[in-house]
Amino acid sequence: MSRVISLIDAHVHVYPGVDVPGLLTAAARNFGRAARDVGAGRWHGVLLLTEISGRDWFGSVAASSGETSIGSWSLTWSPDDPFGLRANGDGAAMTIVAGRQIVTAERIEVQAFGTRQPLADGLAARDTLSAVRSAGAVPALPWGVGKWLGGRGRLIDALLTEGANERLLAADIGGRPAFWTEPRLAGRPHLPVLRGTDPLPIRGEEYRVGEFGSWIDGDLEPTATALLSRLTEIKPAELRPYGRPETVGRFLRNQTLLRLRKRRPPAAEPERRS
Repeated sequence: MSRVISLIDAHVHVYPGVDVPGLLTAAARNFGRAARDVGAGRWHGVLLLTEISGRDWFGSVAASSGETSIGSWSLTWSPDDPFGLRANGDGAAMTIVAGRQIVTAERIEVQAFGTRQPLADGLAARDTLSAVRSAGAVPALPWGVGKWLGGRGRLIDALLTEGANERLLAADIGGRPAFWTEPRLAGRPHLPVLRGTDPLPIRGEEYRVGEFGSWIDGDLEPTATALLSRLTEIKPAELRPYGRPETVGRFLRNQTLLRLRKRRPPAAEPERRS
């Protein structure tokens, strides 16, 4: 029997105007390449959404009559698994898990996996984590440019220590430049670290989904609730990284494009076929 693994991109945005079928196809292609690199014959992909305030792409799909076609992909939602979508297409199958991104009063980002509930920005970090847990979601602290330094860095340290027994995960992102190491993650051998691409709201970034993530041996449970439960109990050695952080040149290019983008109106979101 061929070896099977599960690949997880733990930081996925679906911004207005992105090529959603292309995003899914790219994710399947990138997952497939990563599986081949580690010698796996079969794989299952997992995309953990991190939707910002005012966005509810997952909800727009779930509101359809159970199944939606987007390009060559079929997305299926069931009330038995309210926080999960099954994506099938291009000979691949993936699970998409609902999730939110919240920005705290200290300008620290918090991910909330397994919820469709809008969560308020602007609360203190500890209050934000409490709100995420009250919503029944799994919180994670993703690395961010300049957000894990100085006073915020000390707060991150404290939160990770306090959350050691409260299902608080740490997360790394593919947008971190290769030269910018993160000693807080590397110095915590007992802390599982999820990894994800964190595509930026720049044309073509959606095709990076699946390039940077984590993998584990075996096939994860297909439901979002069971999948997240497994991730909160996983041992660090079981959660293996794949992919490389950003090159310096691309990092600088993207930072420039982000600043230019702030001066332009947002693109209209394309109509979805159902």
